[in-house]
Amino acid sequence: MRQLFQEQLSLSGPAVNHPHAQEMEGVDQILRKNPGITELVLQDLEGRTDVSGWGRVGMSAYQVLRAAVLKQLNTWTYDELSFHLADS
Repeated sequence: MRQLFQEQLSLSGPAVNHPHAQEMEGVDQILRKNPGITELVLQDLEGRTDVSGWGRVGMSAYQVLRAAVLKQLNTWTYDELSFHLADS
């Protein structure tokens, strides 16, 4: 069964004086202030099928949302996203 939320580090990481880091901090604040977005992601991931107990535990809905935001903001392919997630 997928989780709704799992505490994550800030998208911006440690304080860095760089425009990209500031943008990521803003995104992080928006996501934390709007938990309803994460709930919608969870509903979409679970669909109408009960698959609890099947396979390994996947990313939480919050992790999926954050990964999707990173992919879109950086115009990465799924392969590039996979690399950056594994690298960090």
